[in-house]
Amino acid sequence: MAESKRFGVASNLEIDTIIKGSIPHNTDRNRNSVWNQFQQFCAERGHLILNDTPVQVIAAVLKDWAVNMRKSNGEEYTERSVKTMWNVTANIIQEKYFHEYNRKFNPFTDIEFKEARDAKNAKRRRLKIMPTKVKQPPPPQAPVSPTLYFAAAHIYIPLGPTPRPFVSSVSQL
Repeated sequence: MAESKRFGVASNLEIDTIIKGSIPHNTDRNRNSVWNQFQQFCAERGHLILNDTPVQVIAAVLKDWAVNMRKSNGEEYTERSVKTMWNVTANIIQEKYFHEYNRKFNPFTDIEFKEARDAKNAKRRRLKIMPTKVKQPPPPQAPVSPTLYFAAAHIYIPLGPTPRPFVSSVSQL
């Protein structure tokens, strides 16, 4: 039987390298930063998450993290940052337990994590009503005067011959 040239011959190691190389550097840095902050949080709060830690305890730690995460200077994060950081942390924990301990759970859907998700959502709702923690729309622009508008238009509109109209078929030539 002749060998097909249609399909590639990449090994699993090459595929893993391709996948790792496709992750943007900032995404990787962000995940590491969030994970380091979560580990510091756990150390300060006395949370210990091990192989045999029950899912209910992991959920309680994520609930505590959702409400009590802060910047290094003690300020609250923005609403979007709380959502992102909680989701990244939950995702890393889920991956860690699957790959290292062969334990499956889903912090985004499992009932054991409902209170943790509710705590995250309550924190986000509270931050949404704080004007300093919500992304503000840009300030309104002053209207452009007609004189300035037409002066700018002359700069960008070519004054040469008008372009030929679009021709949609050869018969129109």
